[in-house]
Amino acid sequence: MKILSKHFGEIEIEEEHIVTFDKGIIAFEEYKRYVFIEFEKDSFIYWMQSIQNPDLCFLVANPYVFKPDYILDVYEDDLKSIDMEKEEDLMVFVILNVNLENHTITANLLGPIIVNTKNNKGVQAVSRLNDYPTDYDITSNVKV
Repeated sequence: MKILSKHFGEIEIEEEHIVTFDKGIIAFEEYKRYVFIEFEKDSFIYWMQSIQNPDLCFLVANPYVFKPDYILDVYEDDLKSIDMEKEEDLMVFVILNVNLENHTITANLLGPIIVNTKNNKGVQAVSRLNDYPTDYDITSNVKV
């Protein structure tokens, strides 16, 4: 299937790669279907492109690359909403924010995006560890 993207133009995606977020993403609840596009080959960074809105695309990353001690501690209801059976079936991402003026990249560690790879269901959860920031600076910890 072909979709439109503000960043990539018309792109071909496989239906089976679409991840459905029944609750949407916080502040974008009306958009429920996304596809993950590698930033570059073998990268820990991905584009999370909305299928429904060509203008809506998030830059996301595997948090364990720049914060190896990151703990995924979310509410049980969030994991039930994606029918999680085994933790190894999950992929965890955090949304990145790139500040071009300051040349910094920050990560929202408080609101992880969790994808069950067995059924392609996703959820943006809220960490139960309240000391995680929404603007964790990864610039000094990783080269992108």
